[in-house]
Order: sequence, then structure tokens, then C-alpha cells
Amino acid sequence: MSDDLKVLAKKLFDDGKIDLLIGYERGTLPLRTTPCFITNAEEADKLVWDGFCSNNLAVYLPRLFSREGRPKQWKPPRVAVVAKGCDGRSLVGLVKEKQVPRENLLILGVPCRGIVDLKKVEAALDGNEPADGEIAEDGAI
Repeated sequence: MSDDLKVLAKKLFDDGKIDLLIGYERGTLPLRTTPCFITNAEEADKLVWDGFCSNNLAVYLPRLFSREGRPKQWKPPRVAVVAKGCDGRSLVGLVKEKQVPRENLLILGVPCRGIVDLKKVEAALDGNEPADGEIAEDGAI
């Protein structure tokens, strides 16, 4: 799935369809991801999608599209955002409340088989933090 997302992101930038993509990249801690803000096709290789992607990226959009403090001629960016199904509901709400202009938003829906519960992982490791790990095809860590 991560490879498909990278290819799509590169195509969207190369075709001039978006100015910014909000997605996930590997975090500095094991079994963690962090939000990333990509502004060109070359940065798309940072993108990941797996069960560690827990943040709701919709939270970044209202401030991004706010006209407060911007010059009168400011034009809102064209933004793509990676969204799980549950995050999609937040995006719809932001559009309905006119906090995000629909014409400037591209939602990249990704299938979600669930998010890894890191507390359960740590409990299985007797309270120790994992040094490294990944999700196998069968969903095992």
C-alpha cells in the first residue's frame, strides 16, 4: 500500500494537481509514525501507510486554510490528505462547516485494518518498549 501511495503522490505533483500532501512518515521511535507535509514529488518516498498511522491528519487543515493574517490576494493551496475511514468523517465535517474549501481538497482514502494498540504491545513485552518491529502480512507485529 505504501508503494501505491508514493506513486500516486508523485503523479499528483508531476501533473500539477496539488501543492501539498499531508501524510505519514516513519517516526524516530520504533513502531511510530509522524505526520509529514510534502511539497514536491521527490519527497513522496518518505510516505508510509500501515497500522502505526494513528494520527487524524484532518486537524491540520483548518489552520492551513484560514484566511486570518493572510494578504487579500492569498490563494488557498490545493491539498491532498491521506485519510482512514474514520478520519474521512472529520474531513466531511470540516467541508460542511466551510472550514476547508472542497475544491482545494483531495482525499486519498486508504484501507484501514485497524491501528496497532501500542499499550498491548508493551504489555506483551512485560512493559519494555520495543526496539524495532513491523507488521507482517498476517497482521502480526
